[in-house]
Amino acid sequence: LIPWYTGPIIGKKGVNGASITKKWLKENDFSLYKNWQISDSDHAYWSRKMDPGIIGCTISHYQVWKHAFENEFKSVLIFEEDFVVSEKFDEKYIDEIPSDYDFFYLGRNKVSWIGCIDDDTPIGTGLIVKPASSYNLHAYIFSNSGLQKIMDKKFNEYIFPDDEFIPACYAGHTREDLKFIEPNLIAYAPN
Repeated sequence: LIPWYTGPIIGKKGVNGASITKKWLKENDFSLYKNWQISDSDHAYWSRKMDPGIIGCTISHYQVWKHAFENEFKSVLIFEEDFVVSEKFDEKYIDEIPSDYDFFYLGRNKVSWIGCIDDDTPIGTGLIVKPASSYNLHAYIFSNSGLQKIMDKKFNEYIFPDDEFIPACYAGHTREDLKFIEPNLIAYAPN
């Protein structure tokens, strides 16, 4: 379904969040964001604790980013095991992706209620957009420059849901306590 791709394929086993302990986190250089849960928040996602599934998934993504960065990948195409292909991703998209991209969603759910950006901004022919805040990291691409920016953020020191972290990196975050994350990631997505 990706006829232009000829590079290596690497499978990485995800981390089972149910087996993560405080000792494991310390030994593997991870810390959870202590202030994630806002008990009185109107936002249901922010008012609940991070469950083991979210922690395991987020750490798994981070480990893939780190592996790709340390091995100096020019770019990395990441698929979760449960991604679903809805259409062929062909050259019409590839030709439209701006060369300055750091991050490219292959699929996503726009969540304008986060309020970071009001709406997508079409570029070029409109096939590609600068995305509004979005959830779902089932399938995406990082360039080497994007991996560098992510590694510079030292996300391993304050892990919280990656679906919240990535939009904060390109659109900023509405939570005051997360505004320390510089939104310098150049992100694009199919329209």
